[in-house]
Amino acid sequence: MTRHEVRVGKVSAIDYERGMIQVVYHDKDDEVTRYIPLLSHEYMMPPVGALVAVAHLTNGSEAGVVFWRPWSDKNVPPEGYEGLYRKDFDLEPWKCYIRYDANIPESLYHTEGDDYVEIVGKQETLVKKDRKDTTEGNNEEHVTGNRTVTIQGNAGVTVKGKLTLKVGSCTVTIDGGTVTVDAASKLAMTAPNITIDGNTVNITGVSGDCVISGVSLVHHVHTCPAAGAPTSPPLG
Repeated sequence: MTRHEVRVGKVSAIDYERGMIQVVYHDKDDEVTRYIPLLSHEYMMPPVGALVAVAHLTNGSEAGVVFWRPWSDKNVPPEGYEGLYRKDFDLEPWKCYIRYDANIPESLYHTEGDDYVEIVGKQETLVKKDRKDTTEGNNEEHVTGNRTVTIQGNAGVTVKGKLTLKVGSCTVTIDGGTVTVDAASKLAMTAPNITIDGNTVNITGVSGDCVISGVSLVHHVHTCPAAGAPTSPPLG
């Protein structure tokens, strides 16, 4: 071999831990290199039998570096056109990849398996236009610290099933046409106007009172001027 020669061969053996491979040259009487490294900008080992380009240094086949797999009739790009960037993370195309189309422009990340994101520091996301999140399965979210949500415009929540809201020992449940509020110690409603309207209204309590315009429902009295005469309206 001449110095600084670039050759094309096939992977014959792989050392996964060290990121190195052996290459066989069938056009050189099946000459096999020693283990030589791939370019170390990323880790993705080619399979045995894959066609690779190798740059050999001054020591011939005993020293070199692998440039990864060139495109060929047997290694065709899964898609290709002007303005496309694509990176596959699996040896089988379309299983896990990112792509960017500069003609739109639009980017896409796709994976056929599970996906995990771990961020040790802080994360901020800014979406300057509309955003839509769709989950076809179940969705769980756990926050160990505080959470604040600020909505400048309107907000709407549609739940087709049962909605349960738990805060401490209090629970609000909305199920179909029934709303249940369960408070462990106290339920307070304060507003300039409160309206309770229903065909049947039941209020049950061991103790308490209802005072409207200074008149007590439990402790009010009536006066009667004479036996058999009408009583006065409730007093106090």
